[in-house]
Amino acid sequence: QIAVFNFVSRGEWYVHIGDLSPEKPEEPKLRERAQSLLDRMPGADQESLAQALIAMGGGQYGNAADLLRRHLKLDGLDAEAMKLLGKCLFLERRFSEAFEALDRAVRLAPRADNLDWRAQARGATGDIDGAIEDLSKAIGLEPRTAKFHVNRASILAIQRRFEEAVRDCARAIELDPTNSRAYVNLGYIHGVRGQFDEAIRDYTTAIRMNPNDGIAYVNRGAANSQKGLYEDALKDYSRALELNPRDALALSNQGAVKGRLGRTEEAIEDCSRAIKADPLYSGAYANRGTALAAQGRREEAM
Repeated sequence: QIAVFNFVSRGEWYVHIGDLSPEKPEEPKLRERAQSLLDRMPGADQESLAQALIAMGGGQYGNAADLLRRHLKLDGLDAEAMKLLGKCLFLERRFSEAFEALDRAVRLAPRADNLDWRAQARGATGDIDGAIEDLSKAIGLEPRTAKFHVNRASILAIQRRFEEAVRDCARAIELDPTNSRAYVNLGYIHGVRGQFDEAIRDYTTAIRMNPNDGIAYVNRGAANSQKGLYEDALKDYSRALELNPRDALALSNQGAVKGRLGRTEEAIEDCSRAIKADPLYSGAYANRGTALAAQGRREEAM
């Protein structure tokens, strides 16, 4: 079994980090970005916020959340800091806490970007209808911002409302022809419809636009797997793991493909790494069980 197209249900929602890069640039650049944001936040606890932004840029989201809470004790009405706290909690996979912070940010400042982030938290906690409602409000406020159409398309696709999702993707591409995530969404829609050639085409377009999009590689690998193009799939999973060595879906899918190629020991190792990275991901257990059973280790497979 290959766990194809299963990242959103596990809360791995696509997030648009906005002012902060998902990469880890050098500290001087982070300080420059932090200062740019702080300049838009007069009266803020500059030191705590600057340290929090640098921690976020370095992937230290728990530390950043603590620093933001320190600031918010002094100024609980700072909507921007509240949003940043929600981002940190979201990226720590503490989705319920993230929703509480982002809900507060929206109440303080019902801006489109705050609604977008609250939608991500709602989606990750299973409130799909609420997520669509928030993104529709964001689009109402900023109808020419492509990412809001892209994010709504992601959620509509989960609900199998494919025609509406395709319209949102088309609108996003019209607004921003370089928006790679719109093509990832179109690939997802083709994939769940069993249109794997079209899915591969769209993921390839997305990768051409953004060669560092791990989700595009994982999902193209899944589409290649479904077509029996196992070597191509392994190349995609390998690239995804270069970008994120702890990507549980990439590890699990890679293990499944190796199992189909008879490389069962490697398959077990990959799936075990996937389980270590995400103990709640059931697909990794299923794929490891399949590989164990292929070795005749049925008791362990159970």
